[in-house]
Amino acid sequence: MNQRGECPVAIKHTHKGSDYLKSLGFSLTEKEWNEKREQVRDSHPLASEHNETISSRRRELEQALRRIADQQQQPTAAALEQAVVEVREIAKNLPTLLEKLDVARGNRLEKMEVELQELLQKVEAKRAQIRRWHRLHGSGRSLLVSKEMDGYILSIGGYAKRAALMAEEGTPVQRLPGTEVLKPATARIYETVHRLLGVWRPGLQIGDCNVAVIDEFKAWLQSRHVKPSSIKSYLLKFTKFARWSAKNYELDHADELKEYRHGVKFRIRRPTFLTPVELEQLCNVQLPTRTLEDVRDMMVLMVFTGLRISDAKLAHRAIINDEIVLTTQKTGTDVTIPLAPAAKQLLKRRNYQLPTFTYSYFSREIKEVAKLAKLERPILKDGKYRPLHEVISAHWGRRTFASFALEAKVNPAVLKEWLGHSRMDQC
Repeated sequence: MNQRGECPVAIKHTHKGSDYLKSLGFSLTEKEWNEKREQVRDSHPLASEHNETISSRRRELEQALRRIADQQQQPTAAALEQAVVEVREIAKNLPTLLEKLDVARGNRLEKMEVELQELLQKVEAKRAQIRRWHRLHGSGRSLLVSKEMDGYILSIGGYAKRAALMAEEGTPVQRLPGTEVLKPATARIYETVHRLLGVWRPGLQIGDCNVAVIDEFKAWLQSRHVKPSSIKSYLLKFTKFARWSAKNYELDHADELKEYRHGVKFRIRRPTFLTPVELEQLCNVQLPTRTLEDVRDMMVLMVFTGLRISDAKLAHRAIINDEIVLTTQKTGTDVTIPLAPAAKQLLKRRNYQLPTFTYSYFSREIKEVAKLAKLERPILKDGKYRPLHEVISAHWGRRTFASFALEAKVNPAVLKEWLGHSRMDQC
């Protein structure tokens, strides 16, 4: 023991009847040593290092003693001969043992398969019992469309959110049976159908969603002068929900809905766009107010960039190396569009400051601008010819961009990427 009351720590071991001490290179007081656990107490500042040293030295001594014991126990010739006999006997019986093992394994698998089939039959019987109870008590038919459609939209919308998160994490996304990956535009159609059904028939029940009701909904939409293309989208989503409900609750008209076709037809309209002369008239017209000038500049910017109005207002913040790089607001598509000199000049003239307009307000005001620019070319719409300034809208800028690009021999595959379209036939 030294002057501080510390004793050197060592490991005691016995070899050939003699005791030996293996020093560990450090000293401790009696309070710092845990006699029961044979290690340094945690209160010591170097407890972890000292305990690691104790463990490693102890392993070294055990290995050394094991090597010495192995060297002293040399096998005899009789022991080796006996071991060879035992190995040969095992090798002789091995095929029989493996065969018995395979038979036992096969019997066990067959038994498990039989048990699984019995369980599945019990589950299906219970499901059929529940369905019969619903049909007898009418609870399935009393469910309101408004409540069930909420759950339907949330279920497929929730899958879309999970798929988006998995895609961000780099995890492969697999489509679940009976579901669809919802894009924002598709989700909005479902929500619109939900809202329209609430206006048309608030107390509509699941059991009433048959072919006749769908046709009545179609007639109601037509009476409100909804566009045929929109009616088609709404009926497709409503029919899909009705089929899901009929199958889920085993309604009588499930087969009828399966064969239903909405029969909505609409004419494919010819694309409308500005000619170079009309664009020049639009650029040179003298406008009485600053608001109309802002509307005109926004239309010209869309003509030279191909952006939608929801994206054009963000263009000044998305310019990188003479290119517009952004994610579209409507479809969430990443696009990279070369910045035309005319668009760059316009942005520079406006000090890269653009106004914000709603689609409806812009479409109304651009008609006034076109009227002042004397854009009178007759355009066929709804079966009759009307002057251009009465039918022009915000989307004309995007169509004009596509027209000018195709006329300039731009590859349609490149144009598709600029516009953020998913198919070549959309260009």
